[in-house]
Amino acid sequence: MGIRNLGSLEVFVALADTQSFTEAAKRLGMTTSAASQALRALEEELAVSLISRKSRPVMLTGAGRNLLDGARALLRDARELETAVTASSPILPLLRLGLAESVSCTVGADIVGALFPCTKQLSVRTAMALQLSEQFKNGDFDLLISPVSFPDMDGVMEEAVVAESFFLVTPASNTRSVSTPADLLQLARDLPYFSYTTAASDKLISERILRSAGISPQRSVLVESSTTMMGLVAQGLGWALLLPSNIWMGRDFCADLRFTQLPFVSAQRRQYAAIRSRGFSRAAKQAVEALKKGLRKRVIPQLADIQPMLAEGMTIV
Repeated sequence: MGIRNLGSLEVFVALADTQSFTEAAKRLGMTTSAASQALRALEEELAVSLISRKSRPVMLTGAGRNLLDGARALLRDARELETAVTASSPILPLLRLGLAESVSCTVGADIVGALFPCTKQLSVRTAMALQLSEQFKNGDFDLLISPVSFPDMDGVMEEAVVAESFFLVTPASNTRSVSTPADLLQLARDLPYFSYTTAASDKLISERILRSAGISPQRSVLVESSTTMMGLVAQGLGWALLLPSNIWMGRDFCADLRFTQLPFVSAQRRQYAAIRSRGFSRAAKQAVEALKKGLRKRVIPQLADIQPMLAEGMTIV
């Protein structure tokens, strides 16, 4: 009889992305049992098996792989149609928001609070930027604020909202001056380098900075949390390249840290607000305004209290 329920397609796509009924159900806000039943109903409608239930993680069958791209497109078209129909209304029926960790931890509450009045249902997800970008490409978000830009993706409207410079963060006990690549190379020989996991866009930019300076740290430790990284450096265990927003998150450790703006580093990280339909333009505008207001009112002044150059390293676009 064909596909009668888009909800079952959402379960199928989430299952294809996560390879787990538990994670797919969590993403969609339903029980694992309900997700399993929805997938079973879709298979019965199409009279095919879409997944191999013997494999872990869950793998698609040939029929499932054939369905996946079309299912994504159908769900995307349905969302865009719904948005176009309701675009004249100040209240969106649903807004799916993605926030990079650095955004969520600094001004996430400001953004979500500003979006409350313009949607009946708000879904907010926070993760590392590269993970969020893949989910945005798959149509999982209506609005994404992250360091990832989508210049080559059809239909995406985006704007840069904030730019940040990188700072060298060392233990306060380390009084050696670092102003040249040679100085940084010596530091890398003396102490381990703390960096983010491979799921973080900051790691990619930091690696480019080090490569351009001819530095390849022999000892490195990968972590996900900016606060953890700041705490480790504060203990004298290593050094890091961090942005003002990262430093703000670990501000409790700043008394035991030293910050240096490296004259040979010009790289910046930008945050972008991206949408896939003009129907979300109003929501994007409100989110961006709330982001900038939160930075001006709270984050930048607190950075200035730590050290004025940290506040100068965050520029609202």
